[in-house]
Amino acid sequence: MKQRIISSLILLPLVGLAIWFAYPWFQILLGMVIVLLSWEWDKMFTNKLTPFAIISAAVATAAMLMVKSGQMALLFAGIVAAVSLLTYAESKKSMYPHPLLRAFGIFYITAFAVSAVFVLNTFGTLFVFWLILIVSATDVGGMMIGLPLRGPALCPSISPKKTWSGFFGGLVFAILIAVLFGTLFNLGPISDLILSGSIISVFAVFGDLLESKIKRVVGVKDSSNIIPGHGGMFDRIDSLMFVIIVITVFSIIACGACP
Repeated sequence: MKQRIISSLILLPLVGLAIWFAYPWFQILLGMVIVLLSWEWDKMFTNKLTPFAIISAAVATAAMLMVKSGQMALLFAGIVAAVSLLTYAESKKSMYPHPLLRAFGIFYITAFAVSAVFVLNTFGTLFVFWLILIVSATDVGGMMIGLPLRGPALCPSISPKKTWSGFFGGLVFAILIAVLFGTLFNLGPISDLILSGSIISVFAVFGDLLESKIKRVVGVKDSSNIIPGHGGMFDRIDSLMFVIIVITVFSIIACGACP
């Protein structure tokens, strides 16, 4: 726990400054995150660095910097599909476990990279801070309430330690943060803040469970040990990745990616 707190105190100001000053600092930080995610994802399946981790990082970074229109999105969708197929074929040839899941990594990381820039450019800095706080509150609330109360497991086949008490604890914390921060900075009426905070919190839990399922299938405890007290980058931002992708998809469906 001590290492986790120290790591957070070091990382949070750096992340906050990068978001606040936006371009190019946010893109630089996101590029570093992409590299770490690509390395961790490949390492979980191969236990070493392969050229496909480098290719994955390059494609995701290029997409993050270049996708600003539907045409560019389609171009990179084709590139990602091609790299995913090559990754799958190479995994089968080298007899790496779970080739399809390994190939999914390039799609997931690229989708997150593009979505992160989209959300910041579309909704602004305060929204991103609000979003991060809600996701963090879900995690903190889940631990603070779930660990002492315990009770029935939320999804025992995926993550036996996650409980329903932790789920509702995280949900309550997330709603409180959503309302407090949203009211302070006038992000919307309280009813909207409660509803959106609840939805974000639920999707954050889904993102956490998705990572837990992937690690359980692969047979690893942490994606890496690069962040003391947290594990790897994927372990740290799994919920946020999923939430950001979901927000981007819903935004595009709702208003055609309007600014």
